[in-house]
Amino acid sequence: EVRLWRSVIKRSILDCCGIFEDSKLYNRKRHRIIFEAESWYNKRDEFELVCDFANMNPDNVFELKENAKKYFKNSSEERSTLLSALLDRLLKRFYG
Repeated sequence: EVRLWRSVIKRSILDCCGIFEDSKLYNRKRHRIIFEAESWYNKRDEFELVCDFANMNPDNVFELKENAKKYFKNSSEERSTLLSALLDRLLKRFYG
């Protein structure tokens, strides 16, 4: 169950960075997904509940998201794959 909620967090970080599984999304939909993902972080009750389910500190998750955006926003496919792998390792290492 914890892994499921960590996957939710990982997906939200990737969405905030504009990294999607479907590369054929049109721009309007891409922007909406990014906006919705960012908005979710401002819904403190929902965000903190998911972090609690994932056994993660909300402040650390928020910082991780901000750092990912700084270095990986709208990245190439190669860099987006790198971010996905890094998130997998971080979620297992620090919270496993």
